[in-house]
Amino acid sequence: MGRGGQDELPGEGALRAGQLTELEHQTQRAYDVAARQWAAARSTADFWAAEHARFAELLAAPARVLDLGCGTGRDIGALTRSGYEVVGADLSAGMLEQARREHPEAELIEASLYELPLKNESLDGVCSAATLLHVPHERLPQALGEIHRVLRPGGVVFCSVKAGEGERLVEGDVGPRFFAFHDAEGFARAFSEAGFDVARVERLERAGAEWITLFARRGR
Repeated sequence: MGRGGQDELPGEGALRAGQLTELEHQTQRAYDVAARQWAAARSTADFWAAEHARFAELLAAPARVLDLGCGTGRDIGALTRSGYEVVGADLSAGMLEQARREHPEAELIEASLYELPLKNESLDGVCSAATLLHVPHERLPQALGEIHRVLRPGGVVFCSVKAGEGERLVEGDVGPRFFAFHDAEGFARAFSEAGFDVARVERLERAGAEWITLFARRGR
């Protein structure tokens, strides 16, 4: 998710860089309210274990890695154990509060994926599990542009999103959240158009859901 300013109403013109749509704000509020519940229900630290192993094959430690959309910090421990210097970023203050309890030593920032408070080319890698699925399709180039900006040339990125069509508000166990669904070909094309060299993209089933996973490097 991203961090923004005032809500944008239909017809008011283009959003400023860090602004959120009302549906994005609604998703942020859902995570803030349900952060403790989310942490208790989704504490499986090895959910993305296969992807973390593949990421490690592409990016040797030591390296500075951003866990973009880190939530309650589920993946921070695994990335740290791989030898990375990990920075966690998330929009939700409630989710970050839970992450700080679990990882008091971690560098955690409340930040927008549209406006990351990081220097150009300051990261070696970005892991973004189940985060870009909250970005509206029309704003995906903006989010990918920011990832491209903070990654060094040749830096590695891993992302996962839900497979499907369209975008909509979905009622769930933590309240209503906005989801944008993707197919593998279109998701890979978006990365290529943003200046990444896609190494691998696939569709898989895990825990009863269909996912698109992607690995890429920032081009020169």
